[in-house]
Amino acid sequence: MKHLTILLLFSTIMIDGFTQKEIFDITTYTAPKGWKKQISEGNSGVQYSVQDDAKGTFCLMTLFKAIPGTDNSKTNFEASWDELVKGIFSVSTPPEMQPVAEEDGWEVQSGYAPFESSGLTGVALLTSTSGYGQIVNILILTNTDVYEQAMTLFLESVSFKKPATKPTDATGNTNTKPVQSNNTSIKDKYTFNTTNFDDGWTSVIKKD
Repeated sequence: MKHLTILLLFSTIMIDGFTQKEIFDITTYTAPKGWKKQISEGNSGVQYSVQDDAKGTFCLMTLFKAIPGTDNSKTNFEASWDELVKGIFSVSTPPEMQPVAEEDGWEVQSGYAPFESSGLTGVALLTSTSGYGQIVNILILTNTDVYEQAMTLFLESVSFKKPATKPTDATGNTNTKPVQSNNTSIKDKYTFNTTNFDDGWTSVIKKD
């Protein structure tokens, strides 16, 4: 996912300790050392966060559990963007999309845009990976380029496990095609706990 790093200027800060491999749902990744880890209610996501109170900077990286999606990666991205970004933050511009990446049956759509929340501004980056009837979303929120190398290492470490069987519908029947879904079917699957910062800003995923 190296193409994702054009979001911000490259930082000269060296990040140490990216050696701990972890598994969440179908995703394997390398966790950033020293960042606060938080698991959502219902185990729907895992979040890593870091902040510098003196400088007022922060970065949150949230990896969500795989959910059913369509066979169109752009449709999946748009539905995820509406739910995870537009549904929570004030975003004045459409996401600036990056080149699509494909590997081992997975297709990655990614985009970013400035956001505002309670007077706090920053950039929201969403990567939406589609494949085998599933979507895996990673949302990054930050207001600085200081943590870009950490973001890059995290994204480049991500890999996905192929499902052993085809997805099944609510009746238990095996589908012959990826689950056809729209924005409504993707909604209400994210129940991440609130993250409270010392400066009073709160990050939470909930209904609009």
